[in-house]
Amino acid sequence: MVVKIGLIGIGSIGKFHLRHSLQLPGAELVAVADVSRGARKYAQNHGAPKVYESFKEMLSNEDLDAVVISLPHFLHCPVATFCAEAGKDILLEKPLATTIHEGKEIVEAAKQNKVKLMVNYHLRFNKTMNYFKEVIDDGRIGSIATMSAEWVGGGPFEHTMKPIPEWYFDVKKVGGGALIDWGGHIIDLSTYFFGKQPSVLYSCIRSRLRLPFEDEAILILEFNTGTRVIIHVGWFSQIARKNVTLWGTVRAISWEDYIEKTDYIKAFRNIIRKLRGRQVMPLFEFGLSHLKALEHFINCVSAGKEPSITGDDALEDLKIISKAYKISKRF
Repeated sequence: MVVKIGLIGIGSIGKFHLRHSLQLPGAELVAVADVSRGARKYAQNHGAPKVYESFKEMLSNEDLDAVVISLPHFLHCPVATFCAEAGKDILLEKPLATTIHEGKEIVEAAKQNKVKLMVNYHLRFNKTMNYFKEVIDDGRIGSIATMSAEWVGGGPFEHTMKPIPEWYFDVKKVGGGALIDWGGHIIDLSTYFFGKQPSVLYSCIRSRLRLPFEDEAILILEFNTGTRVIIHVGWFSQIARKNVTLWGTVRAISWEDYIEKTDYIKAFRNIIRKLRGRQVMPLFEFGLSHLKALEHFINCVSAGKEPSITGDDALEDLKIISKAYKISKRF
């Protein structure tokens, strides 16, 4: 079965989905919808068969099996619930929603209309993170005492020629800052590694840029296994850094130890693929993990299976984030 896809939103992540949906053999990109004329033109220039200004018009006119929603956070609830009621399986960008109430509304709409709902926490499809999952489950580095994770960079305020979207400055529309955005990825990764419903031991946020939401957050979670996870995320630095370290009772392993080694190998393999006329794979894990996440979603739709990241999983992550905001201190 070839899964017929409609893309809703062609922003920075939507462009990944556009490119990947045109590459995957099990997917057929039917149409794209975006309110921006520039985004629609970009989609046309990069292979989209049809473009629409209104996603509702796209759903009405096209025969679609599934939609991929890559929109500002505050639009997740109204658009996802509409698509669920239209009977379309959904791949939704994180976070699930800006509030727990809206998150529950999306999950309930998907269940009532019997459609699949997957939230794109793409780090679960990162090759190194999957290796870490095997290491944890097999006990190869002993019992994990602590996981430390950091994701710091410019976020939406990174120095580029493009203006920052206005909605990023409205706390009601964005739902929060670095914690709900980048921190959500790490929270989901930690529940993937160690189980659900951790305790939130500590949460501290601040805004170096004097924004109405945090551009830096530090969070400590504790799982039933006894493992503690220390999370540091920020949007205040123009130098990006992302790392995950597992501190086991036998030894420690770190994401940074694997990134540099594998990048050279992937670059060489891409040269060989290019010479042989084959598909060139995304060089960096960020792009490749998005491709693998979309591929997983497409395969689940085709086979009639539930995705490995469900709406309920994303709702649990949102509850952890909400608890962190409630108990957070400012520093």
